[in-house]
Amino acid sequence: MQRHQVRIKATPGSPPGAAPETAALRLITLLPGQWSATLLSCTEDTATLALTRPRGTSQEASEAVDRTLGEAAMRGWVRDGEVRTPPDHPVNTWEGKRS
Repeated sequence: MQRHQVRIKATPGSPPGAAPETAALRLITLLPGQWSATLLSCTEDTATLALTRPRGTSQEASEAVDRTLGEAAMRGWVRDGEVRTPPDHPVNTWEGKRS
């Protein structure tokens, strides 16, 4: 399994009152079925997610996230920065929990 972290952010074209939590849920439901995702954090206009996929590089994950962000349901949301692969840590650390 490959772990990746991605942050999405609202653009001026996002619907008024667009909540990052809602955008994160939409992104999760639009990703390929074999992926899993965890919402790590939200700010007023961003959401950070941990994505797990069966295989692939960060570049391939970026391309898949960008395709998903191109869906009509994701209008007004873009990827903020690179999709990154975090260092290999225990799952509890990855999910933002302290061990």
